[in-house]
Amino acid sequence: MSANDSGCVESSSDSNDGHSSGIMITPPPLMPPTPTSSPNTHEWHWPNSNNPNPLGDHFALPHLPPLPLNSEYLPSIIHPSTLPSGSHNFKMRLRTRTKQRLRSSFSSMYAESNGRKLRTAAATCNIELLNRLLESGVDPNAADEYKRSPLHLAACRGYIHIVQQLLKFGANPNVVDSLGNTPLHLAVISASSNNFNVVARLLLAGGASVHMFDRSGKSPLELAEAKLRLLRARYNHPTPETAKILEDMCMLTTLILRYRVKQHRELEDLSALEQRLQNLSTSDDQEQVVSQTADELLASVERLSINK
Repeated sequence: MSANDSGCVESSSDSNDGHSSGIMITPPPLMPPTPTSSPNTHEWHWPNSNNPNPLGDHFALPHLPPLPLNSEYLPSIIHPSTLPSGSHNFKMRLRTRTKQRLRSSFSSMYAESNGRKLRTAAATCNIELLNRLLESGVDPNAADEYKRSPLHLAACRGYIHIVQQLLKFGANPNVVDSLGNTPLHLAVISASSNNFNVVARLLLAGGASVHMFDRSGKSPLELAEAKLRLLRARYNHPTPETAKILEDMCMLTTLILRYRVKQHRELEDLSALEQRLQNLSTSDDQEQVVSQTADELLASVERLSINK
C-alpha cells in the first residue's frame, strides 16, 4: 500500500491466477466548516470541492444579540410609558376626549329616545306623557326617519289637545315631511269629522301657511277643494250621516279659503308698502309719503295683532 501525490491510498494485491491487480481509492472524509469568530460576524470556511460555494469561500452572517425573554422585558415593549406620546398630558387629553365622545353619544341616544316617546304620545293621544316630555325640555319638532314631526302625527288623526299643546311648546306648524306635506296638508287629507276643522283652525291660528305646496304641487286649499268635489259626487243624495261629513268638509274648505284670501290680501298690502318705500327717493312730497306709509304700516301691524 502507498500514497500517491493526490493524497489517495493505493493498495495492490497479486492474484493467484496472474491477472492485473486493481487499485482502490479511498476519498478523504468531509469535514464540517470551521467557524471563526469576529466582533460582528461569523465567518464560515467552505472546503474546496467540485461545486464551490457560489457566495465565495467565506459566508458572513450578521451577529444578532440574543433577545431577553424574561417576564419583565416583554410588558415594557407595549407599555404606554415607552411610547413617545405616553406623557401625562397626552393621557389626560385622551381621557377627556373619550369622555366627551361618550357623553355626546349618550346625549344623542337620550334625545332620540325621548323624541320617539314624544311621537308615540302624539300618535296615541297620550296627553299626560306628552306634557311630561314637553315640560322636561324634549324638542317638540323631533322627527322620525320620514321627517314626520309629532305635529304631523297628531294633525292627521284629529287630536285637538295634542296639537294645541305642541303649538304651545313651540312646534313648527310649517314643518315639512319627506313628501312635502305640512301638518295642515295631512289634516285636510285625513278630514272626516269636525275635529279636523278645529285642528286646521288651530294650525292656521298658530301660523300655518296656506301657500305651501307638497311634492305634487298641491296646496291645502287645492286638496280641500278636490276632496269636497269627490264627496259631493259620491253623496249625490246624501243621508243624514253623509250630509254631516259633507258639511264638515264644506266648513273646512271655507276656513282655508278665508285664510287664503286674508293672507293674500295682506301680502298685496305689504308689497304695495315696500314698493312705495323703494320709490320714495323719486317722490316730490317725501314727508307726506313717509307719514302715510308709516300710518298704514302701523295699522297693518295692529290689525295682525288683533287677529292673532
